[in-house]
Amino acid sequence: LAAGPAPGSAAAVAALFAEGALTSRQCALLDELSESVGLGLGGGGTGLATASSAPAAAQKAMGEDNEYEAFYRHWRCLKARRRQTEGERRRSQWGWIDQVQEICASTCGELDALLEHLARLDERRQEVVRKTTTLHEQCEQMVQDQERLSKSAESLAERLDYYDRVADVARLLDQGNAATSHPEFASVLDQLDGSIAFLEGHHDFCQAQAYLHQFEHLRSRACISVRSALQRSLEKSTAQVEQQLRERPAGDGSVDTQVFYTRFRAAGLNYRPLMSLLHKRTDVHETYGSTLDELEAFYVHLRLRLVATPVTSHLQGVLRKDLQLRELAPATRQASSYILDVSHFEQQCFEAYFELRQPQESLRTLLERVADIFYQALRPLVIGCDAIESLREMADCLQMDILEPHQQGGSSRGTMVPVLGVVYRLHRDVQERLIFCVQNYIREEIKGY
Repeated sequence: LAAGPAPGSAAAVAALFAEGALTSRQCALLDELSESVGLGLGGGGTGLATASSAPAAAQKAMGEDNEYEAFYRHWRCLKARRRQTEGERRRSQWGWIDQVQEICASTCGELDALLEHLARLDERRQEVVRKTTTLHEQCEQMVQDQERLSKSAESLAERLDYYDRVADVARLLDQGNAATSHPEFASVLDQLDGSIAFLEGHHDFCQAQAYLHQFEHLRSRACISVRSALQRSLEKSTAQVEQQLRERPAGDGSVDTQVFYTRFRAAGLNYRPLMSLLHKRTDVHETYGSTLDELEAFYVHLRLRLVATPVTSHLQGVLRKDLQLRELAPATRQASSYILDVSHFEQQCFEAYFELRQPQESLRTLLERVADIFYQALRPLVIGCDAIESLREMADCLQMDILEPHQQGGSSRGTMVPVLGVVYRLHRDVQERLIFCVQNYIREEIKGY
């Protein structure tokens, strides 16, 4: 207190007011108190106060000073406590701020470390991405190269397969008779034709000519195997039919027509696929066509050798020498029906082995030769007949029973043309003989009457 301004003085009040420790009301009361104290003290100096009132005033002033002194002590204690409280509060706030700052600094440090780690991780990721992209590009290129190499290898394998087929085909053909009945015989022919076509189109390949000759030789062997197998089968069937004919009873002159066809049709079921293979390949190479023509010609030769004599015998039995003129027309009808049935059976038997094609010279020859047997059997009777009525009946029989029905039947007419041609030739011979006899009759019986 001694170091500061006097209690109750205007300077002290102004200092307190300046520090904001007192309110304006408290400052006003302190100003009034200062004025009153100043007036009391000034009156004593001028001699206006009485001697009796001086001690009382002094005591009063001292009491008021004590009160002011107590007030200021209390106020200063409050002020000190307030400053201490505010200091503690501020220190606490600053301590919290320092803690938060330390936490933020630590967090910032950790965040910076994390950012550094993330930056390094991003660099590594970019490196991985770059390497992965490069690896993908290299893999794509390798895949493309692999596909290209695979295609090249497949192309080479396909081309080399044409060369490797020689051993497989030769191995199958070495089986002999069993080769034609092998289920893969058709594929063997396909391989032969494909290989030959490939080598003919790539004659500049290494050893192409040598392998081409080998394949052509194998194709000839395959055709020979087919031809040998069918010829043996036909000869076997012919021998069986001839044996059956020889075992026939001596007095039995009639022969069942189906005897000539049953065994051949049964055997034809096994060889029709082989003939179909040859027929499909006639445009591929002439070897197939020539082999098929040879087999058809051989078949026709065997059939004619087998049926010529029995058919001739049967017709001679129908057209016997002691035939009456009135029986000539019925015999002609019977012989015509028989030869048409035989021709029809021969055609069916031929189709059991071979497929129909245009032109088919072998089938035409077979039917013409069979029909010619009929022609050679009837023509002597026609030439030796002078009966006009019998000749007319024969002409009507041939025209109405054979030619006209087959002219109206469109489907069967095309295959029976060779037979119908022979019948038509016989019909013309009958007509010519009839005209000749009529002319003689007119000249001798009418004009010469």
